[in-house]
Amino acid sequence: MLVVDDSRFVRVSLVRSLSAAYAIQQAESGERAWELLLLDPSIEAVLSDLSMPGVDGFELLRRVRESVLPRLRALPFAVLSGADDPAQRGRAVELGADRFVVKGPGFEALFAWLADRFTHTADPAGPAPSMTPIVHDRMAGSGGPMSIMPSAIPRPGAAPIAAPMHGRVPDPLQRWFASAVGRHAAPCEVPPVLVRLHASGLDDLPARLRRGVRSADALHVDGSDTAWLCVNASAALALRLALRFGLLAAGRQAPAAGARIEVCIQTVDPALPDDALATLQASAPQRPDFAGLSLRCGAGRWGSAWECQLPWAAARLLIA
Repeated sequence: MLVVDDSRFVRVSLVRSLSAAYAIQQAESGERAWELLLLDPSIEAVLSDLSMPGVDGFELLRRVRESVLPRLRALPFAVLSGADDPAQRGRAVELGADRFVVKGPGFEALFAWLADRFTHTADPAGPAPSMTPIVHDRMAGSGGPMSIMPSAIPRPGAAPIAAPMHGRVPDPLQRWFASAVGRHAAPCEVPPVLVRLHASGLDDLPARLRRGVRSADALHVDGSDTAWLCVNASAALALRLALRFGLLAAGRQAPAAGARIEVCIQTVDPALPDDALATLQASAPQRPDFAGLSLRCGAGRWGSAWECQLPWAAARLLIA
């Protein structure tokens, strides 16, 4: 569920009320919310404030209902207003809002509507209510550069994870990861994401990586060909960070030098954080067979696994 409001107080209040039953993402603006909706197919409902600078709730609702993506057009969308204004209510209904909610007094009815719409009929002794899964659009490619295809990276907790082929997770990496997750696991914030980079000669590049990547204190260079990064990030931010991470490692001469680099993204479950590291450790490096970047995302709270191979020109264009 995506909660959109420029007021941190409102966002935190909604997160506290809903997080026991639903996985929540937050956006402080309509523009950030639109980014998340395009990139994260796991979002199944939107609760959005109307009055925000820039892209407001009306414009966000219009983009959702007029999207070329069927999954966006069908999203349940509730608008949140500070007052019961008939003009705002009428415009929201005209644009296709499912609910018009007055902040505070209307939240009880909103929560009841969400529970009725998304809660499974389950054994009372079973797990907490959750949002029902939906079938997401998939993009199919030819298997070459720019293609996107299903990945075999396992979903954390779905099955026993095979031990890494090269043995036990090294103690320094385990200690670094535990420390990094501890720093990035503040309540009511976007949960951490683990990023793994495979490239040649990384033992000569830590200074470049640290200068160019935010939250560099959460960077760990493991030998000469692997680097790790742990940071709080939404799907949109994690994708940009992964592209930047690869470009930093490749350097400006990447195309001429024929650099082949892989970057993997794995969301971290705050309840089972070690699964993210074990999952990436269990997946063998798969660098592209051409000069470029192989980008993989494991299955998790953002949905199904996927992978994408990009020539350097395309990677630069996406991060520009």
